[in-house]
This record gives sequence, C-alpha cells and structure tokens, in this order.
Amino acid sequence: MGYPFGVNERISYQTFKSKSGSRGTVDAPIGATVAGLSTETQCLKLENYSYSEITQDVNKLSLYSVRDLELHFNSCEEPLSIPGFQDETIYYGDTTGNFSHWGSHSALIKPTSCAGLSHEFKYSLYYAARFERPTINSSSLDFDLAAVLCSSGLWVSRVKVTDNGTMPLVEVLPDENRYPITANLWDLIDNSVPSGGWNESSINRVSGPVETAYNFFGNLSRMGVDSSGASLYINEVLYRSVMDMSRILGPWIGHYRLRHSDGQYLNATGAVFTKVTKLMVNKWTCLSMTTIFGLAMLMVALVLLFFENMTMIWYRDLLTVIGNMIFLQHQRRSSDGGSKDSPRLKDKAIEWGNCDFTPLVLKVWARASIISLIVVVTTGLSYSLKTSMEYQGIATVSEEANHAYLLWTSVPTLLMLSIALYINSFDSTYRGLATLSALATKSCRVTAMDMSFSNMLGLQVLYHSLRAHIGTVTVTQFLAIICGLLTTLASVVFTVKTIPETSTISLQQKIWFGSGEIRNATELSRKRQTLSSLVLRQGDGLLTYPKKTYDTLVFPTFGTSDGLDPSQNISIKANMSVAMLKPNCWIVPPDVYNLTKLERIDSSDGYFTVQPQITESFTCPNGSQAQLSQTIAFVLGERKSDYVYLATGLDAPEDLRIVNRSCGLSLRDTNIIPASTKFMTYALGKYSQEQEKFSHLSITRCQYSWVELPTEANFTFRHGEFVLNPGDLPRPDESRAQPWGMPFNIPDIHDALPEVMASDSYAGYFDSWFRILSAPFGRFSLDAFGDPNFEEEILKDIHHLYGFLAAQIVNFENRLDITQNSKDSPPPTPFNLTANVINLSRRRLVQDPIVTYVIIGILTLTALLSLLVLITDPLGTTSSKSQPFSMRIEGLAPDGYNSIAAMTALLKDSNAMDHLPEGAEHMSKKELHEKLSGLRFRMGWFWRESTQTRHYTIGVLDDENFEFLGNKDDIAREDALLRYPPE
Repeated sequence: MGYPFGVNERISYQTFKSKSGSRGTVDAPIGATVAGLSTETQCLKLENYSYSEITQDVNKLSLYSVRDLELHFNSCEEPLSIPGFQDETIYYGDTTGNFSHWGSHSALIKPTSCAGLSHEFKYSLYYAARFERPTINSSSLDFDLAAVLCSSGLWVSRVKVTDNGTMPLVEVLPDENRYPITANLWDLIDNSVPSGGWNESSINRVSGPVETAYNFFGNLSRMGVDSSGASLYINEVLYRSVMDMSRILGPWIGHYRLRHSDGQYLNATGAVFTKVTKLMVNKWTCLSMTTIFGLAMLMVALVLLFFENMTMIWYRDLLTVIGNMIFLQHQRRSSDGGSKDSPRLKDKAIEWGNCDFTPLVLKVWARASIISLIVVVTTGLSYSLKTSMEYQGIATVSEEANHAYLLWTSVPTLLMLSIALYINSFDSTYRGLATLSALATKSCRVTAMDMSFSNMLGLQVLYHSLRAHIGTVTVTQFLAIICGLLTTLASVVFTVKTIPETSTISLQQKIWFGSGEIRNATELSRKRQTLSSLVLRQGDGLLTYPKKTYDTLVFPTFGTSDGLDPSQNISIKANMSVAMLKPNCWIVPPDVYNLTKLERIDSSDGYFTVQPQITESFTCPNGSQAQLSQTIAFVLGERKSDYVYLATGLDAPEDLRIVNRSCGLSLRDTNIIPASTKFMTYALGKYSQEQEKFSHLSITRCQYSWVELPTEANFTFRHGEFVLNPGDLPRPDESRAQPWGMPFNIPDIHDALPEVMASDSYAGYFDSWFRILSAPFGRFSLDAFGDPNFEEEILKDIHHLYGFLAAQIVNFENRLDITQNSKDSPPPTPFNLTANVINLSRRRLVQDPIVTYVIIGILTLTALLSLLVLITDPLGTTSSKSQPFSMRIEGLAPDGYNSIAAMTALLKDSNAMDHLPEGAEHMSKKELHEKLSGLRFRMGWFWRESTQTRHYTIGVLDDENFEFLGNKDDIAREDALLRYPPE
C-alpha cells in the first residue's frame, strides 16, 4: 500500500496542486517547495537504579512500597524520581506470586542536565518493573527495572516535493532553518493510536510503546506480549519500541492530526517538469571522430608548412582540357619554344594512341562482382526481414552482451559503406572521362572543353550532365547520391527491442475456499481492524489491495512452476474463476410489514426522538406462524428541522438465526453460523417531524451468496509468488457468473467497519454501514438517504462495501490447504490451470521494415542501373550512333590520364595552342569563350601537313594544316601505316 499525498515514511508535508485542480503526472510532474513536518526522538537507556527497601503492608494486603527509588541515566547529572511519588513507589499485586508494573509519563520535570537529550522538547519517561519471589513462601522479593528517558518533538522546515501523481519524491533541503513546534509528540501518539497508554500505569499488563509496537506489527520479534516474560524487562526492548513507533507514527500524526485547512488555497510558485527527448552524443564515438578530424587537420597543416615553396598559381583549372591547353601554351612561351620533348613524354604520347587501358572499377568483372554483391545483400535483407516479422525478431540478445550492438550496427554499415564507396569511385571515374569520351565520339565546342565534372558537386553534376546529354554521368551521379544514404540507414536497420515472449505452463491448485475453524481470535480481530482503514481509502489512487485480492474479488492460490525464472520480468496471464459476493435484492412491499410507534417525543432542550418499530409476519419451517418485531432506530433530531433521515440495516426473517429464535427450532449456533447464504435488510427513509410519519420509506432485502466469476487476470512473479499486476487490472465477466461449486461461509463484517461519525448527529440515524457512505467519507450527503432518486446508487455502494470486506476477510480466514478438510466437506479434487507466461524482459534483434524497404529499393535501383550501364557501354564502341547510357571507356585514356604529364603528352602535338588568343591565361571565361566560339574540337588521329606526320591528340577541326583522320575505331592501323607512314 502506498503513502497518500502529503506524507511518506520520514516526513509529512503541505499538499498542493495546479490552478486547474490537477496533480502532477509521471510525464509532467509538479514540483514545489513547501513546509514539511519531521519528528525527532532521542532516548537514554537506564544505566542503573537504587532504592532503600521494598516493604509489604503489615496487614498482609497486596500493597508494596519501593522506598527512595532513583533512576540514573547516563549524561544526566542528577537522578530521576518516578513522577507522582515522593519517598516511596507503591505497587499492587498478588503477594504470593509475581507481578509487574508498566508506566510512562510525558509531563516530567527535567533533570538539571542531560547531554544526550534535546533541550527543545519535554522529557518523557517509560519504565517497566518486575517483581518476583524466588519461592512461593519466600519472604524476600526480587526487583528488576528497565527504563528509557526520551525527548520527542516536531520540527518544521522547507522541503522540495515533486508530485508525479503516484509516488511523490520528497527532498529535504540542506542548510534550511528548522523551527520547533509546541505540540507534544508523546501525547499525540497516546491520543491517536488504538492501543495507546503512553501516559498511564498498569499492573500485570504491558502498556505504552511496547504494546503499540506489538499491535502495530502483529507481534514483537522473538518475544511475546506476556507481561510475565523476563525478556521484556530490558532497556533495549523499551528503547527500540519508543524509537520505532515515534519514527513510524510521527509522519502519520502530522498528516492526519496536525494538518489544518480552512477551505482556502494559498497561491505559490512551483514548476512543472515535462519530459523532453534530447539528442545525446555518444562519448566514445565523439572522441574517435574528434581524433580523426584532428589528424586530418594536422596533415593539412604539415603540407602547408613544409611544401609552401612548391606551390604556384594556375591560371585555369587543369582538370579541364582548355586549362591544360593554356598551361601548355604558357609553358612554351616561357621557354621561347626551345624546349624539346623528352623520351618519356614521347612514350606517353604514343600510349594515348595505342592504349587499351580500362580503369579497375569499370572492368567487367568488377562491375559484375558489385552487382552480384548487391543482389546477395538484397536477398539477405529480404530473408532476414521475413524472419524478423515472422518470429518477432532475428535473435535473442542477452542483457550481458554489452558490446554486442557493434555487431549489428558496424557490420551492415561497413557493408553498405563498401557498396557506397564503389559507386562513388564508379561515378568519379565516369565523371573524369566524360569530356574525353565526348571528344572521342563527336566534335565539341569550347564550353564543353572548359568544363570538368570532376570538380563539381553532386547536384551541379546532375544539371550539367543533363544539359550535355551525357546520360551515363547522370545515372552514376544519381546512384552516388542515393547510395550515400545507405551508411546512415544501415546503422538503424537492426535494433534491439523488448518483445514479450509467450509460453504456456500448467499451475496446480494449492488452496481452496472452505469454512475453517476459528484459530487465533485476537489475531483475526486485529486483521479486521486493519481492514477498516482500507475502507476509508477506497478510491485512493495509491491504494494497493492485499495479495490475491482486488476490490471485491478474491483469487484462488496456485503453486509456482519450476520453469519460471525469478530474475526475468515475467507476467502470467490466465483465465480463472474467482470468488465474489453477489447480491440478489427485492423491494419489501408495505403490505408485508406493519409500521408503528411513529409518534415524536419532544424534550425540553429543543430536540425530539422517535423510535419506529416494524413488525413482519412469516411462516416457520414447521408450518407455524411467527413475527419479527424490531425497532428500526433511535432517531434524534432538532425541533427546528422539518425532516430527519434514516439509513440502517435490519434483520431478515429468512435468516436462520432469526428463524431459530422466533420459531423455537432449538438449533445450536454452530449449525447456523457461519452460513454460505446471508440475508440483509436495508431501510432508507425520510421522517417528517411535523406530520409524525415517514414521507418516504423504502425497505430492500438482499440475499448474498458466493459466485464463480470468470476473470482474465494478469500477475507478476515476485519473490517466488504471483502478485496481481497493478498496471493491468483484472477483467471479470459478470454475465457468466454462476454459484460457487463448494459453498463456504460468508463472514460477519461488522467488526471490520470503521467507526466514524456522521457530519450532523441531529440529522437522523445512520448506522455504521451508511455512515461510511456519507460525506466526507463517502459520496452522499445525509439528505440523499431520504431521496428515492439516490436509492439505487446507495444500495450499489452498500453491496460494494459488503463484497469488498467479505473478500478481504475470506482472503485470510477461509483459505484451506488443498489436503485440508473444511467444517462442512472434504477438499475438492485439485485441478491444473493453464496459463500464459509472458517474458517481458526478452530482448530481440529486430529489423526495421521501413528502413529495410528503403535500403532494398536503393540497392535494387543501383543494381538495375549498373547493369544497364554495363550492357550499353560496349555499344559506344560498336555503334556509330551515340547511345544515351553509353560511354567509350576501353582504350579511351591511359593509366594516370588525369595528371599534368599525361595531358601534356596528349596535347603537345595539337594545333589548339595555335588558335588560342594572345594572353588567353588572363582572359575571363566569358571572353575566352567568345574568342573561341567558332572552333570545334575533336580527339583522335590528326595529320600535320607541314611535317607529314600523324598525331593522336585533341585538335581543332577545319584546319588545312592539321587534318582530322578519325578515331581509333574509324581507321584501322594497318591502313594508316600504308597511306601515311609514321615519323
């Protein structure tokens, strides 16, 4: 059972709520700093004691005197005398046996100084004396004494309370001032608990804190409450009882006895805490990335530092053909045209015309391998997704596998990174060769020559490739962009989720409900008194019902299975029959009973009384007639009131006890009580003191019996037993209720009803049943009990009250072992209950369907487009027409084609430099394009007329001295050697 709002195990505090009248919730708790009340108890144990003598009355009466008794406590400068006595302490007891004396006092005159006790509060003394004769006829008397001297008080200080609606969190603020209050905690406990006696003396009966502790806990550890037990008369027992009871009961005293409300609320400032989902940075990932970035920056800095003198200014981008031409022109002019070609440069130039090089990433086997890999990955993802959806995950992940997540995050990421890197290399190679491929197949203008796809960004590449109708670059760049998403998607495609696992177990019945023998009547009475506090907390959101019960339902007990692992978060779901007390009610018509004695009896003090009597005739089992006459109530009201109200329970002639007494059946009570069926009669009325009659009177009679109620219940497995899950409440099906198979007694609940007073004692008569339903304990005002419009709801609450208390009492009084006989019958045959065990802690590796579909879509598109490019590439060589997705690649350029040396070797014999204007390196791109707008360029074999030599280069067409012969595929080498011998 949880604590109500306003108190916890250490402190009671001011309550609060938002202006809208609501409390905080788990998702949005409310925090405020309020006043908190805490208790403080300090005690000193008796060090020793002294007395002069113990005398007995000369007349042999049971009167003893302990003369000059002084109690010595450590840290107290002066001894203490027991209050109320001067030079002697008197005890009464049996002069022939042993006896004891228990006493406690809270109004003590303080000793001069006790260093171990607080001087802020009053001192209290608690002691226990034991007298014992060595033998019955012995004239001597042994005397033992235990005592504690305590100071108990209450403090008020500021505390911070965070109300989450279920279990508020209370934090005592450090360095806050504390203020004592004048209330005496010792007296408050004495006046609050049922077993008080904290300020009284008793002979041969334990009283005070020890008695309170015994009643509070049900027993005292390793000892009884028998006053003759020597183990009680030690300082430690008294000390422990005072300290424990003050600590436990102190906050409750503050919550219920010292709290004051005048119905008005004070405005205060608090805070509402809302849950915010934040993006957190992984520490080790962040450190790794920072290290890598730092190393990259260091390398750049070293390059700039050590190679500063090796840098130069480039007039044009050397990734473009025009840039290389301008660079070569500038170099020739700088050397006055006197430079000679080196043998290495000549070899490189010959390599351009005779090479059959294909970049590695564009080789057929490499492209076929990556397509095959994509097909395998796509197939694997599809199969794993099917497995994940069919079996609620791919594999079970243990909580101990702390770093196992690296397996399903890193491996897919590295795999997708490999594919993305290949596609990016694939795209980069095509972009680098795009201009050369265009020059090899058709003539190009200067704008195409002064552009390179290699130094463009992704979207810029798409734009210019579409304008230039270079479909292959468009496709490869699109693939590079979408494949860049694969790495991110792969990191989240596999996640670990908690997915419940359901299995079936068989549970064997251990307990059955039967009418058992009354065992410890005192213990049962104490438990029933405890239940009365539950009645007053009905509707409290923090109320936790006793084990194996929920509200009006009482659940059977089943044995646990060896297959259940207590370390796992297990939930057990079962459909079972539970016991519930069900009423069957009818209205008693007025012609069945006779109502008399309705006259009002006035008193001189302005009040009146009326004692209506009801008489009902019925037929006895032996055929004779009998009458049941009973006074409904002793109604007390004020003369100035027009009406008084009545709500009470009455006897019923169907009750066997009434029949036995009225019909003279001579049955013994043991044959009647308890009964498996009970009858109750409820009278609700409104009495007019002016007319001296009831303006409304309704009598309802109900038959109560136990029924089996099919119920779907969910349990958790805690500490080796099944406990109802408070987050998933039982769901009974009342439409399928049927009588309980083996009837058992319905308990009497009167001693479990809390004793409360009606808000107005002169408003009429309300017995203990109905006082609980009236405000402020229930939901009805007093005049509602005389209003027929509320009658159905009142009876509904009465049935609930009866059913709730009956279920709770049966829970601890009527459970019998499956092998034990009841008073009425042998035990039933045990049966097995089939239940579903749900493992709520199972962690499964789950594949995200949406992310998988996106990855499969990207990979499928990549494979198809890569296959398309692979098939159409050869068409660029075999066909004379330009294909939209084909580029001449094989033999297009030698290895290292994008270096300055390779481009110089290609362009050294070109006529293009002769057509470049003077100072081209200083012209803007627009101006240069205007100067060269009439030129067309082509890459292939050219014939220089002036030298009668053939060259493979990029040249300007329509030049009489530099004739274009064709590309490598148009002119066979053999024909060229015959017609134009090489230089």
